[in-house]
Amino acid sequence: MKKVLIIIGKILALLGVFALGCAGILILYFSLGKGGLFDFSISRAAEIFVLITTIAFLIGYFIFAVWLCNLGTVPKEQKKSVGKKILHMLKYIVPCVLAITLLCAKNSIESEIKCAKARRYYQQADEIITYQNNHDISVDILTTPLNKSSVLIDYDHKKLTFIYYFSYGKCSRYSLKKTESKPFENLEIQFQTPLSEPGKTLTTYYKKSDSTPTSDYRYTAGAVLEMQDGAVYYTEIPDEFLDFDSMGYLYRMMQEALACTDEKIVYGHNQFPDFVPDAESNTIYLDYDTNTLYILYGDSQTAFCTKAQLEPVENFPEEFYIQKKLELQNGILYLYRTAETTNKYDKRIHGLILKTRDGLFQVEQVMDINL
Repeated sequence: MKKVLIIIGKILALLGVFALGCAGILILYFSLGKGGLFDFSISRAAEIFVLITTIAFLIGYFIFAVWLCNLGTVPKEQKKSVGKKILHMLKYIVPCVLAITLLCAKNSIESEIKCAKARRYYQQADEIITYQNNHDISVDILTTPLNKSSVLIDYDHKKLTFIYYFSYGKCSRYSLKKTESKPFENLEIQFQTPLSEPGKTLTTYYKKSDSTPTSDYRYTAGAVLEMQDGAVYYTEIPDEFLDFDSMGYLYRMMQEALACTDEKIVYGHNQFPDFVPDAESNTIYLDYDTNTLYILYGDSQTAFCTKAQLEPVENFPEEFYIQKKLELQNGILYLYRTAETTNKYDKRIHGLILKTRDGLFQVEQVMDINL
């Protein structure tokens, strides 16, 4: 046992001295240079000095390693040849080199294993659903053909795999369990999409919150897979960020709009992704009781829902250029700009005015809507 401890102590000493030496050389190198991180430069003479210092350190480290590794291995009265001393030293150095190599390559090895798993999950998937709600494109996430955050469904093994990009590629895999009840009734819908056979719908959930909006919408707490034959499978997810981002807020606003709307006005011609409920194109939902409107807008890849309050006004704005005029059941809705444009491709609006028999009601500074 004592011998083993001595060997371990020598290896640790060799690693420690090597690490300190490398750190010292790096400090020397950067101390001799000038400029910041992105404009760092060092003179040729300083480079040569650092190189000489490095060579001197390696020679000194080699001599130190030979001495340390042979310390206490033979009685003082016996002599060992230089070749044998070096060979004995290699028994210690080789494990150190392997340890350093593995330590340096650890992140690369883990990354390659993660990519290999992601590629295997991609090949095993029976259906792939893209749920990313923006136009950002990533290149081959985890070396798969995916360039947007997606969920991979393996119907045979009842597995869900989320492959997404957040600072770097990530992969989260969950096993589904069959249930006879309705799971997650106390949670809010974060995302829902129809599936092809044998699947029916996939729904993810997040924890409720009293504030709007909140970061809770971004974190997934569970997922439910419904099949065409009526079977239901679920998995709990420990409030993990899977890049659903604004999805939860979209569903909350949409459910609120659908519950209280008195009139629905389609004002666009785009086609939404499948995960947008009860809408085929850009739509305005009006609640006459509270003079509230919900504006659903987006395109074939994205969807967003904004809530706005109509405030009573006496007159139309002084600068008032109508972009679109919508005939309603109880009046007229004007979508307008405050400055005229000659660009036929500029479809932005600056506000809305609702004219009813009760008067004028206005929403200003609506910059996200494009007709």
